[in-house]
Amino acid sequence: KTESRNYIRINYFIALFFGLIHGMGFANSIRFMLASDQNIIFPLAGFNIGLEAGQILFIFFTLAISLFVKKIQINFRWWTIIISTIVLLSAIWMVADRWILLNNNR
Repeated sequence: KTESRNYIRINYFIALFFGLIHGMGFANSIRFMLASDQNIIFPLAGFNIGLEAGQILFIFFTLAISLFVKKIQINFRWWTIIISTIVLLSAIWMVADRWILLNNNR
């Protein structure tokens, strides 16, 4: 039981750590968008509300897919492989997009 509590604490720490990194990336983006605007409160609130709404929609979408997968009873191993492949391809797409953007600005 102590091991499972430690495992949960480690998961919380990892989620917090990557959440902070993720937040810093968005903070850097919003800084450039709001650099010329003196009134930062409303644009920043709108940005954050939009960001949270997007995350909630993503969670609903993920839960709907999970419900569908549970109903058709896909093997957990295959489900993991499918999701991992989708995440990997998305990451490769984002890295390639960023790479092209950085190389075109030189």
